[in-house]
Amino acid sequence: MQLTIITINKNNLNGLIETTQSVFRQTFTNFEYIVIDGNSTDGSKDYIASIVNKLACAISENDSGVYNAMNKGIREAKGTYLMFLNSGDRFCTNEVLHQVFNENSSAEVIHGNVLAKDKYKNQVIKKTPSFNQLTASYFLYDTIYHQGSFIKKSVFEQYGLYDENYKIISDWVLFLKLAINGGLFEYKNVDIAFFEPGGISSSYPDTIIKEKKQELSKPEYGQLINDFVEISRLKAALPIANEYKVVKSNKVLSKLINAYLRYHYFKKRHKLNRENNN
Repeated sequence: MQLTIITINKNNLNGLIETTQSVFRQTFTNFEYIVIDGNSTDGSKDYIASIVNKLACAISENDSGVYNAMNKGIREAKGTYLMFLNSGDRFCTNEVLHQVFNENSSAEVIHGNVLAKDKYKNQVIKKTPSFNQLTASYFLYDTIYHQGSFIKKSVFEQYGLYDENYKIISDWVLFLKLAINGGLFEYKNVDIAFFEPGGISSSYPDTIIKEKKQELSKPEYGQLINDFVEISRLKAALPIANEYKVVKSNKVLSKLINAYLRYHYFKKRHKLNRENNN
């Protein structure tokens, strides 16, 4: 089995219907589909029962959070690659999986573009980097989206399942660990999934910073915690700091901010490293 698609849901029947139907419409068929429901009370369980013959696994029971539900799906998955298309997310076209898997790949993570809406309800494309060797430095100021990523199951076998102690950043932690260890990320210029903004990761930015500081303070990350703190300081020092939370979805502005951070901080870090090594 080449791919396992995992959808988690809790009391989002309309979103669940949109997501599952976009999966069923895919022209590529070498995948299994798993739905993990958090014991919904809005009719989701009845809907899941109506499509159960199209699913490799369906679970509806209480869970302790998003990552607990995602881990249930990982344990059941049999595919070489895993994709998390959560309730409310949907594929951009019926040909997405065919475009992604039209040739073999050795990458641990295949990633592409996702589509969202900005604050004006305009559809925008969020592209991920086109280079294949993403570094820890990249993940300190940016990320890739799980809706647009296909992760080898062997990555979870090597690094463990998602950390259920975190509310928001566990997918970021996995990508960071993979990058630190030289994992191969393959970019495909394919618009993979559409998702609605406003989820937990965009609603609680302070929680993200708190959790990232907690993770990066672990001994195995070395200098990265200091890098992260300095990047956070630089963001706060930007002239548009008071507007940053509002305008961060602006594609051009986001690129300018990230370029600023790369140039003014990482160049400085490399210079200091060279001086220390001389």
